[in-house]
Amino acid sequence: MLYSTRAMGNTGTKRNEWIESVRVLAMLLIIMIHMPASELPVADEHCLSSVILSFLFQPAASLFVFFFLAGYFTKKNMTVKKWLYRIVALLVPYFIWNGLFAFGLNDEITWGRVFGIGAGSFICADYPLWFVLAVIYMTVFWPIWRFSPEIAAVVCLVMSLCGNSWHCELLTHLPMPGPVAFFIFLCGVCAGRVSLDVLQKIFVYLFVPLLFIVIIGKYYYSIPCLDIVAAALLLSFMACVSRVCPCVVRFAAKYSYAVFLSYATHAGVILLLGKLYQAYFTQYATLVREMYIPLAFLVFIFNVLAFRLMCRFVPWILPFIAHSGKLFWTRKQNTTRVAGSC
Repeated sequence: MLYSTRAMGNTGTKRNEWIESVRVLAMLLIIMIHMPASELPVADEHCLSSVILSFLFQPAASLFVFFFLAGYFTKKNMTVKKWLYRIVALLVPYFIWNGLFAFGLNDEITWGRVFGIGAGSFICADYPLWFVLAVIYMTVFWPIWRFSPEIAAVVCLVMSLCGNSWHCELLTHLPMPGPVAFFIFLCGVCAGRVSLDVLQKIFVYLFVPLLFIVIIGKYYYSIPCLDIVAAALLLSFMACVSRVCPCVVRFAAKYSYAVFLSYATHAGVILLLGKLYQAYFTQYATLVREMYIPLAFLVFIFNVLAFRLMCRFVPWILPFIAHSGKLFWTRKQNTTRVAGSC
């Protein structure tokens, strides 16, 4: 969601298309997951969207994919200047979107709502960009975990297995991400030592074992951390698709530039769709239940068009709301650099 292979200057290669298509698919699944939160009718368990979400892709799997990719593109040996820039580049759109959405919250507007401080649940404290805040915290702690991300990952894994026994009262006032999210992020950091070509081959070979584990865990035996396995399955699935049908992956990768914008706005767009349904289309409840997948595509297409329009008329705004391009320019740079992913 946050870091794209486009930003690495490798546009056009197959390995980048795999990562970019994974980002698009994961974003579509996140939109589908949040559909029931609006006033749209809840999809029947036999609908195709429900089958997809409940069978292959667990609810948290898509977010775990983004945590892994964020870690993969966060190198432990980056410079301090690069580290500070990453934090600022995330804080700017985070504050802007949270400041806008704070006015739509039901309770009174507080600084804690905008900055994510002072509430026990970080998901509620900084809705809707809680994922961005989690990655900001992970990046802030870079000076600590960069010396040995492997040891840090093991520590986070032990903390997650221990449950709440390690819980600190201070964390009730800071919206810190959980140790599971830190663990997946650090796994991505460790995987960053492997090239994307090799990583893609590994996930291709893991597809059948991962699919078998998910099926067993879903229908036969309870398997802990099934969401993590499902996230790996999502990466593996798109790696296989890139080999079998590369044109599909290539097509999806073309629109990955709108992933961050889709994440920032999808909650509001879904709520708007729910309002429209309640006002004009309640008699079509049965039909709407079957349309979660088309509606997810509709929300994403809306953001693609919005991104293209901004890219055409106000490209300077994209770094501030879409995490695309550079926040700061030198005299030799111009605004066309911001719109480079268009």
